[in-house]
Amino acid sequence: MKNLRREFNDRLNQKQDALPAMPGVLGDFSGQVNAGGGMVYVQVAQTVEVALCLTTPKIAGLQVWVGYTPHQPDVLQVLGQRVGYGTSASQPQPGVAAHAASHEYMGTGPIGGTDVVKVQLPQFMPLRVFPFSGLTVAIYPGIIRGSLNYLLIADTNALGMPIPKTLDMTYEGTNVVGKAVYVLISINQAGAVVMTRGAEMDLTALALSDIPAPPADTLMVLAAVRLYYGQDSIAVNRNSTDIIDLRYPIIHNHSADGSSGGGGSGMIDPTTAIGDLIFREYATDLIKGENAINLNYASLSASSEVIGHEVGYVTDWSLTTYWQAGVSPVAGSYIDVDLGAAVELWSCELVQSEDPASAAIWYLYYSDDGVTYVQSSLYGGSASYEEVYNPAGGTHVGAHRYYRIYADSGGTGPWKIFEWRLYRAVAIAGLGRLPASLNGDVLTLVSGKPAWVTPVLNKTDAITAPTIYDDSGDGFSANSVWLDITNKRAYICLDATVGAAVWKEITEIDTANYMINPMTTAGDMIYQPANLALANSDATGNKIINESPSSTERIIPICDLTIPNPLGNITIAWNVWVSMSQLGTQKKVMVRLRRDSVNGEILWSQEKTMATDSVAGHDQQFTSSMVDTLVTTGRYVLTSDATGASTVAIYGDTRTFTISGATNDPSRLPIGTEGQVQTVLSGQPAWENHFYRGRVFSEDFRANLPSGWAWAASPFVTPPTVTLVDNTILRWTGYTAASRSFLYKAITTARNYYLLCPVYRLSAANYVGWRIDDGSDNNYAEYYHAPQSDGSFSLLKKVRTGGGAATETLLKNYPAPIPWATLYPYVVGTQWSDWYVDFYLLGPGIPTVLLGSTGAPHFAFTPTRAGFVLSVSAANYLFADIDAWNNA
Repeated sequence: MKNLRREFNDRLNQKQDALPAMPGVLGDFSGQVNAGGGMVYVQVAQTVEVALCLTTPKIAGLQVWVGYTPHQPDVLQVLGQRVGYGTSASQPQPGVAAHAASHEYMGTGPIGGTDVVKVQLPQFMPLRVFPFSGLTVAIYPGIIRGSLNYLLIADTNALGMPIPKTLDMTYEGTNVVGKAVYVLISINQAGAVVMTRGAEMDLTALALSDIPAPPADTLMVLAAVRLYYGQDSIAVNRNSTDIIDLRYPIIHNHSADGSSGGGGSGMIDPTTAIGDLIFREYATDLIKGENAINLNYASLSASSEVIGHEVGYVTDWSLTTYWQAGVSPVAGSYIDVDLGAAVELWSCELVQSEDPASAAIWYLYYSDDGVTYVQSSLYGGSASYEEVYNPAGGTHVGAHRYYRIYADSGGTGPWKIFEWRLYRAVAIAGLGRLPASLNGDVLTLVSGKPAWVTPVLNKTDAITAPTIYDDSGDGFSANSVWLDITNKRAYICLDATVGAAVWKEITEIDTANYMINPMTTAGDMIYQPANLALANSDATGNKIINESPSSTERIIPICDLTIPNPLGNITIAWNVWVSMSQLGTQKKVMVRLRRDSVNGEILWSQEKTMATDSVAGHDQQFTSSMVDTLVTTGRYVLTSDATGASTVAIYGDTRTFTISGATNDPSRLPIGTEGQVQTVLSGQPAWENHFYRGRVFSEDFRANLPSGWAWAASPFVTPPTVTLVDNTILRWTGYTAASRSFLYKAITTARNYYLLCPVYRLSAANYVGWRIDDGSDNNYAEYYHAPQSDGSFSLLKKVRTGGGAATETLLKNYPAPIPWATLYPYVVGTQWSDWYVDFYLLGPGIPTVLLGSTGAPHFAFTPTRAGFVLSVSAANYLFADIDAWNNA
């Protein structure tokens, strides 16, 4: 051992020359570094050498030292990195040169990047589902756009910072040997995380097709997690994964022939099958009350298209994009639509070429097989906003699957169609005319953004309390209401998870004293008009309502009603037919309405002389109604007695006696809502649903001269008498000569003003309506209702510009008034240099109606006043009821 040490010392003590090192740069002239077997290409003195590289990063362009080592003096090696300096010693070059291109897909190198980093979609972290611990998974924090606003999907720590949201899936698996199940993780419209369990399958047979469908109100699907018997953890690795990332599904609509489904930028309803119709409210500033079908085009136009202006643009809800034919709109040009199923249309709307020389005269055709088309009477030809309606009894075409816009003739320029919209004959619940059922999904608009709304299932006739199994599988969801009428309890659903529903008791029902309206807050009662059934008893089969001696005042049977929860403003309506059984001397019968009892305050009375017999046609009718604003107990009775009769029985039939609860201001309830009415009809209290007006009005008339309003001076007059009726309606009466009245308020714009159509009683040659002017009678536009002698009414416009002659034009005739429709005047053009007004009529139970336009000549005056105008042709001809106004 001593000899060995001595030998090593002798050798090391000998002088050895230091091996030289040369500067070099990794990589050849094309950027290739790796030469295989641990060797690299390196540039030394403008030549490319191959050297061993064991300790230095293999990065093209990296500055290195190249040389030999004492241990391997015959092998050229990369000795290490070389740090160089520029002109300033304080600015050293980095140890690793910039080399991002080597990691890029098409970076430097003969075939792209030399060390490409492969990116997988699951590497994107927001809303990613990943294993957390055991059978718990976590969702990485992320933001998603909901129906109303942006939603943060995350839990928070003690400092309020977002952290991953965890989901314990221990109880979502299976306890059956050899079985497995997929659990879908999704986010609903409210931003809540939802787990949906699929069907149990054999572990070896579980496939992607076993992933359950998302719930109806799903906003986004995140992942599907596989759970199987005996599982102790959820794994994601190279060999097997239990989590399938569903955040980025690959969807296309290409067909085998290379064409696409089209349809522009229409929305997809994830809750319906392919081909089901989708309904969409207007997302532009066009005001419509109906729901247009989002067209799904199955074919292109008959004429050639201009590239960049394909047929899909006619359904993208944009008035800036359009379809353009390569030829002028000659006869034979058309575009088709396949709605997937027969649909009964209400109207067809076409916005075509803005240039009159390029507009087409077009017709709507329909077909049941897509081969044979029939021409309808719906047509148009305007170069601007064109809308053709299909009212029942008019140009009704029935229900068909295929429709076509066909150019009959046209101008010389290229044919452009900006939008083509079809409207159903029946609107969706809450957005127009009510359908027979409220089931299904509803697309509504909130601040211009559409959102899917699913009706909530309530149970109002339960005889037991809800359990954890009264869940979403039965149709219940969060906010569902459950009324246990046996035990007098009310519950609300907080969580409708299958098998684990959570119900919370919210109140106790005391049916002996009051009724609870589950739809509204306490005290929100809705006004119910009296339903007067008019008939004649004819003294046949009628019942005795006052026995001998009939001179004693008695309560008429059934006409003794008490509203369970009196709130004031009680509406009472009655209708009684009376006859007498005694021949000879005429007798008089008195009928009274009393409060509280037969001895209570008399609210109404009427006396009528009866015939001397009781044969058919000799009955007398006692009918009226009133509103009691000073309600006490809520009880009302109808009584009868006879004068000059001591032994005569009074008979009555067709007795209708109705009382209805209401708030002090029934018309102030949210307009356009579905509410409930507390009604007692012949002794039976009940809740009844009623659909009310179509918009929320920001201003109702609550005084004879509301704040901010004024009566216009000459040539107008202030009505002789203005009465506030029911605390919401202005009644103008007492005119003694032909006059005009104008109730107005100052405005700065005519856009976005709505007013409720007047509920009026008029005679021919009188009218009431809406007016806008410049503060004088020289420049104005009026829209108004004028009744006709046959009971119908007309919708007219009157325009005056520059003090010239006023031009009156008939817009439409209607067989009956529309009492709760909303009039919407929409200003078109440039304010206020060149503009006109389009009038729309909106409301439940009617289609959206374009009443007409003030049209030419366009206005050039600046309006300063808007309001209600009334014209009386002669003395005492008219009294008009003016209702609500909105300037929202």
